[in-house]
Amino acid sequence: MQVFLETPRLVLRRFTMADVDILVSLDADPDVMRYVTGGIATTREEIENEILPGWLAYYEEFEGYGFWAAFAEFGVRRVIAEAMAVNLASRRVMEKSGLKLMRTFRSDWPYRIEGDDQGDVEYALDKADWEATSP
Repeated sequence: MQVFLETPRLVLRRFTMADVDILVSLDADPDVMRYVTGGIATTREEIENEILPGWLAYYEEFEGYGFWAAFAEFGVRRVIAEAMAVNLASRRVMEKSGLKLMRTFRSDWPYRIEGDDQGDVEYALDKADWEATSP
């Protein structure tokens, strides 16, 4: 396991193909998938053949970016997170993490999901703002 950041309460790392079972379990939860696919589970085949290979390729193609969180230790200047505007639980997590609402926008999604007519939101936290609030 390649760890990028570790605190007493959190370990951040890249995904690997060994994470298939974890992602299948996570994506089988209708509450998790509610604002992604309208509650439809992602198949094992899609995770094994499309999602994880895509994420792994992304790590190689875009150094320092990917599907894991990173802060000052990696030279990151800004962290960005997106969610559907109606996904209040995710928005609360982003706000509690110190991210600020930057914009509301509209995305085309492959699934029609209740509330998608209200658009999406982007939250961000700049390194300078994070450093100003860190002990």
